Amino acid sequence: MEEFQDENGDPDFLEQFLESFEKSLNENVEKISGLLEGINNIQQVIGLKNLNIQFPKGVIKTADYFRGLLSFIDDKTLKTNIAYNLMLTDFYKWVLNTFGIDRTIKEMVIKELICTYGHILESISKYLCEKFELADIYDEGEIEKVKDYVKKSVNDEKLKSAISSYLGNLPSREIGVESALNKLVKEDIIKDDLKNQLIENIWKIRCREHLTTLKEKEYKKYTSTLGQNAIRLFNELLDTLKNNNIG
Repeated sequence: MEEFQDENGDPDFLEQFLESFEKSLNENVEKISGLLEGINNIQQVIGLKNLNIQFPKGVIKTADYFRGLLSFIDDKTLKTNIAYNLMLTDFYKWVLNTFGIDRTIKEMVIKELICTYGHILESISKYLCEKFELADIYDEGEIEKVKDYVKKSVNDEKLKSAISSYLGNLPSREIGVESALNKLVKEDIIKDDLKNQLIENIWKIRCREHLTTLKEKEYKKYTSTLGQNAIRLFNELLDTLKNNNIG
């Protein structure tokens, strides 16, 4: 393969160019860091106020782009809301890749990145179970109507109790994420290994959103590796659904 060369045929030109570019980039980063620090110092003196620093264009991909990745979702509202949340993951990734954030707040941003993927995972898994009628679910409203009818119309107390007990055990639309993922594995829509990783690396962290259920401090819990795993696994899920022609 032909090497990238300058007009004198020097194959080291690309390396020299990249070194110069990296040096210039580092210098600009130092300048920007200093300017932001100065702005913050001024704000502390005169009082905080809203600024309007221009957010760089192209960092966050468009909702249309993300909707294009969700062809397996027919519900336009759900598809758009998921796309909006995927835009949010782009924002989190940019913040993590751009700023030297202190460890604790950095871990909280990583947690929120993973939790956002968890929200999306919940929506996708439950939607697919309902779409392909995999979950054996019943509409809660219809169940309540039948319960009410039995209560008013059935005179035999033992029969009434038996019917009510049966109706009470019917699964509702609030199927759990793990159960939904197991259904997708059973139908060979996703592999068991992917399901296990999605549960361990995304969903169980998403469940830590409920702070009152936590038994320990959230300190040194959310590493960059966990965030990177969540990104990789979510992309793997989308690729799997695309390759299996789910749509």
